Amino acid sequence: VLWVVAFVGTLFLGVLMGIAVAVGLSLVIVIYESVRPQLTILWRIPGTTIYRNMKQESSGTFIPNVFICRIGSSLYFANASFVKDMLLAYVNDLEDVNKTEYLILEMTPVISLDSTAVHIIQESVDRMRSDHVRQEAALPQPNLPTPANADLRKPAPPATIPSMFREKTATKINRVLLKTRVVRKVKA
Repeated sequence: VLWVVAFVGTLFLGVLMGIAVAVGLSLVIVIYESVRPQLTILWRIPGTTIYRNMKQESSGTFIPNVFICRIGSSLYFANASFVKDMLLAYVNDLEDVNKTEYLILEMTPVISLDSTAVHIIQESVDRMRSDHVRQEAALPQPNLPTPANADLRKPAPPATIPSMFREKTATKINRVLLKTRVVRKVKA
């Protein structure tokens, strides 16, 4: 798309104006993608301990009452609210099929947080706690700041996370996720 705009702009507006239009459009695209980071729903490949993107792996299963999501970029003031709203929407959409008791955020790609993002994460943790959902962070970078009582660095006790996978539950979850408006927004 960008190269077409550059080509057409250069063809009709001249070299400098065509390149200026292409540079302006590329800045708009970068800002848009930065404000709406990729959120990936992860599920487990049966018989392994590997978790993959449900859009790329068709034969995965969900852990009952556990929702795992990978945040695809650093969090800062412009995108933290979007991430919080999307996570709450995911948890609400799964309410009827598989009540979420644990929300695990896989945070390997997150290399920085600003103070606004830390406060929004704290709001998210508080909101999830009020809904009886425990929110955890998996693999956060060691230098990330965290809210004082957010429990983002403590892993969940191993005995509390269900270890059995139920195909029937996973099938119901798949149907709900594929029907929800949230997953369609993420696909776009």
